[in-house]
Amino acid sequence: MGRVSRAKARYFARQVAREEAASGYLPSPPPLERDTLWRGLTRNGELRLLVARATCSLRELSRTLQTNADTGTLLAELAVGGLLVRSAMDPDAQVQLTIRNPGAAGSLYLDVWPSGRGFRASVQHPDARSDAGAPLFAGGEFDLLRSRRGGSPHRSARLLGAETLPEAYMAHLLESDQVRAVLKLDVRYDGGDLARACGFLVQVTPEGGREDVERLLHNLDEVPKLADAMTADDPDARSFGDRLLAGYRWDQSAREEVTFVCRCSRERLVAVLRSLPDEEIADMVAQGEPVETTCEFCRTRFEISPQELT
Repeated sequence: MGRVSRAKARYFARQVAREEAASGYLPSPPPLERDTLWRGLTRNGELRLLVARATCSLRELSRTLQTNADTGTLLAELAVGGLLVRSAMDPDAQVQLTIRNPGAAGSLYLDVWPSGRGFRASVQHPDARSDAGAPLFAGGEFDLLRSRRGGSPHRSARLLGAETLPEAYMAHLLESDQVRAVLKLDVRYDGGDLARACGFLVQVTPEGGREDVERLLHNLDEVPKLADAMTADDPDARSFGDRLLAGYRWDQSAREEVTFVCRCSRERLVAVLRSLPDEEIADMVAQGEPVETTCEFCRTRFEISPQELT
């Protein structure tokens, strides 16, 4: 057997050994008290699985914004869904999403920075309730901007119909990136406080075919709720992944930390005010009154003196 033939034989032997090996998991899964997002892939690349937990971050954010259970649930679905969608499109991209929602909760805003750098989100009317006569979420305009350092930003806008947030995210992936995916979110409140905020996205890649879609749909009927599968003994919900990807060998491929981060600052606010037309700045200085504003994401209050604008 020649050198090339022996090399091919070794290559195919390694391929067979890899495909037959047990599914592989990332070491040291973080405990439930730490938020995380991990990605996995079947051995032949047919299906990609993403699982996110953002309970602690969103509990902090909900308390900061003083949401109730209704608006807190909407905020959690916005954030967890956005984290999964950004990671499915491009883990190293930044996503900025605005949904001009005519429902009682008002407009929704989300920033997700590249992998592991955090997110922030807000809801216009955090005290709105679903039992007040008008629906909290009634569609509106979905406007998503995706950008990557050194690249050109990509904007996608569409009008939402009678869609839930997960349905809006899935439609965006299909229409904007031709990504076929199922997105499921699991948000729960207990005693007025956010108890669980998690979700998963499973994508059928270009390597997948009709049989993979059919198997996935069958497996979806067999899996438990994700929040129930995330336990102290199995915080990554690996057993959930095994059941969802039953019939495949698969591996966890990457994990990132999820945190609530607001990057507002006095310096950035002053820079924005200084970029206003000269006549507007002169008018503010002439009035002699400080400019007061509160960050919509973290509720930090800023007071800018007229002298700082000159």
